[in-house]
Amino acid sequence: MDIAGAPAGRLAIVIDRSASMSAQDGAEGPPPGGEGGGQGPRSRLEEARRQALEAVNQLASGTQAMVIVFAERPEIIAPLTSDHGLLRGAIGSINPSDASGNLDAALAVVGAALAPSSSDAGAAPARVLLLSDGAFDRPFLPTPRSAAALGATQVRFVRIGPEQAAPRDNFAIVALAARRDYEDPALIRLFLRAQSTSAEPQSRGLTCLLDAAPVASTILALPAATPNGPGEASHSFEILAHEGGLVTVTLTGGDRLASDNTAALVLDPPKPLRILLVQPNTPSSLIDFLLPDALAALQPGELRPLTLGEYESLAASNPGEIASASLIVFDRSTPSAIPPAPSISIGAALPISGLGVTPYADDDPDGAASTFAFWLRTHPVMRFVSLGGVSIARPLKLTLPTQTDQASSSAALASGPAGPLIALLETAGVRRLILAFELADSRWWQDASFPVFLKNAADYLTLSGDESAGLTHKPGAPISFIPATPPSPARSATTIRVTGPVSFERDFQPGDSGAITLGGLPLAGVYTISGAGPRDRAVAVSMLDPFESGIETRDQIIIAGDPIAAQTLGAVTPREVWRWFVLAALVLGALEWTLYARQMRL
Repeated sequence: MDIAGAPAGRLAIVIDRSASMSAQDGAEGPPPGGEGGGQGPRSRLEEARRQALEAVNQLASGTQAMVIVFAERPEIIAPLTSDHGLLRGAIGSINPSDASGNLDAALAVVGAALAPSSSDAGAAPARVLLLSDGAFDRPFLPTPRSAAALGATQVRFVRIGPEQAAPRDNFAIVALAARRDYEDPALIRLFLRAQSTSAEPQSRGLTCLLDAAPVASTILALPAATPNGPGEASHSFEILAHEGGLVTVTLTGGDRLASDNTAALVLDPPKPLRILLVQPNTPSSLIDFLLPDALAALQPGELRPLTLGEYESLAASNPGEIASASLIVFDRSTPSAIPPAPSISIGAALPISGLGVTPYADDDPDGAASTFAFWLRTHPVMRFVSLGGVSIARPLKLTLPTQTDQASSSAALASGPAGPLIALLETAGVRRLILAFELADSRWWQDASFPVFLKNAADYLTLSGDESAGLTHKPGAPISFIPATPPSPARSATTIRVTGPVSFERDFQPGDSGAITLGGLPLAGVYTISGAGPRDRAVAVSMLDPFESGIETRDQIIIAGDPIAAQTLGAVTPREVWRWFVLAALVLGALEWTLYARQMRL
């Protein structure tokens, strides 16, 4: 392709800025334009920018050119113009992206932008200069739209980066997920997969942070890459995260691509609790207010006190209100039907076959004052709960259902000398706690372990286990959130400030649902959104792309079924030589005139 060809020709300079183009294995030298840094390997993108600038410098006068960049989506950053200064400025403004590359989408835009008009009849075919490492996650099979749009356009490919067979060392986290443990929902299990493109086995440090505090680390052994692909290894971490938070996992040690060494997840915070407190009567004595105050310390979104009569009326008239509760606490109250929500029953039973909470006979020694004899310290409900020295003045007799009864499982979590005092039941997948004593008959409510027990119980009963517990976004993917303050009638737009690897401030118009949708954030990292609600203020963007982390290059690409071999820029952009011919003609003319003048004097 002769970039220095006819002025009527049109050229599209197409630059790949996908994640693999940030690999630090470009040609040696300073960044294009000499800004910052010294000698050393450029990134592939910096090398692509340098060669694009060189191509512009070689354009014949009057040639129209445009600049298109692409990762997941293409963008025209300089329309067709003969202003070479404008082209250079556009090339200098190109920034990297951690998104995957989509050549098909880019060439569809190129074809549409270079489509000939009726005034172009007889003009030379349009030309495309593609600057890319040539590696995409699927063979390029253009859609009919892009194939038709390209038409007779000539495409030339300049490979950026080392040859296809060259060694490449890169280590990456390529998958990350979080799940809450079903048996212990406060326990988060992180699952990750890492890969290595090195020809030799490698060991890399792996660290895990929760809200910037180290919580776990290990050494991860990565096997060598094979002809079938990179070497892979998996690992899992276990962390306690009652309230959610930001998890960051990092592979230590240098390699060719930095953006895939770290991945982050925003752990889902617990939903605001909606607690129904059911008591026999309206609280009237000091002891009646003990439990409401203790539950209020959990800072629920709603704490609704009800008498048992009010509860029964609500269950009959509006059962959805009962079902939507996060937790129902029955204080000395037994409902007529098994509640549909998780529950704690204190000094009372539930209408479950085989379950009983009854007073001991007056002459039964088991009904005498007692203390806790043992408790399951490792169970999530009893974690950090010390019952030593806690006395029960009047324990109740707790009978647990058998496997043949309505409860699918039951277990004693704490017991006194005469039998269980705290038990866990599960009915139809709903968990329930039973306390076989009234709070007024113990001093536990005065002990520091009581609020710990309530917090553990609320987490265990209301947090959902065995499901995804974290969120990260792919680079370039749209991000939606609810603003902290809805727009007012006087101002329909909401100002949002995004801070992170990319920072900006902009006014957004919420959609019909009240949500705001940001355009994709191009770089991996952790962002803060000022103006978002509490649940959406932290946003994690992680690369997690095995193909881009492979940092492959291609010596040949396929476009519309035709193989196109990589060429150097010099091979596809011969320099203009007509100026040198003109200069040579002037020199020869001057010599002839000098010789002629000298002969005339003789």
